[in-house]
Amino acid sequence: MNQIAISGVARPSPPRAPRDAGPLLFGLGILFAGYLTAFATTLNQPLIASVGFAAINTLSVCVPALLFRPVVYRLAAGARAPLAILVHPLLAATFSVAWYFCTLAGFALSPNWPNEGFTVAPFGPIALSWQLFQGVTVYGAFALFVYWRHAVGVSNSGPEPSPGPGAVPIAPGTPPASLMVRCDKEMVPVSMSDLVRIAGADGYSEIVTTTRSILSTTPLARFDDILPQDQFVRAHRSHIVRLTAIDHVEPAGNARLLLVMSDGASIMTSRAGARRLRDLAV
Repeated sequence: MNQIAISGVARPSPPRAPRDAGPLLFGLGILFAGYLTAFATTLNQPLIASVGFAAINTLSVCVPALLFRPVVYRLAAGARAPLAILVHPLLAATFSVAWYFCTLAGFALSPNWPNEGFTVAPFGPIALSWQLFQGVTVYGAFALFVYWRHAVGVSNSGPEPSPGPGAVPIAPGTPPASLMVRCDKEMVPVSMSDLVRIAGADGYSEIVTTTRSILSTTPLARFDDILPQDQFVRAHRSHIVRLTAIDHVEPAGNARLLLVMSDGASIMTSRAGARRLRDLAV
């Protein structure tokens, strides 16, 4: 069996963590400072108590943020605008309620909770309304951050290759039957015939097969170099699709096409990607 091993991606590249952590920590710092200012100026209590209240409110938002990030990422990576417009308000409301309950749990952990147990005191109507409003606002900022990271990841995935009649696959001879993809510390075999599409975003590539989805740190441009061009096409700067995994194609206006894939995903091509596909039509 012929295989291509994609190497050099056993670990995420070192610069990724600072770029992601910096804006997130800055945002948490702004949120903490806002809470601390509000508690210190409106509540008649020692400063240390205000610091504790601010810390609970700030740290409790991390739980829903970690849970919701994969969902928001998928919306940013491939969801059509009508679906995103419909889903984001529902996610914002759920995020806000989840943050509220996480905050209640934080306040329930009194210093003597091992002896006294949990003491849960629900917010009053005004405080609850304000907390839910903050939740929706923070979700909006969080979603904008994820969309921005997606846009940055797409721009770093490498430029789309210029289509040309003389383009040939880099690997001569019989196309490989599978890829050996490094995923974190593992090497995952991926059958070429099972590949549906590869999406590049946020510095990663999401490899979608007929049975599973794999997250790899290999840039999308690397896959574009090694995949056989008679089986795969760069439909967009952030998407490579397998031709036989396209269920049907619809015109999308402005010289673009909408690809409906076998896994149910809908992918909007770029103009260059649409031109490549039209060149393949008989």
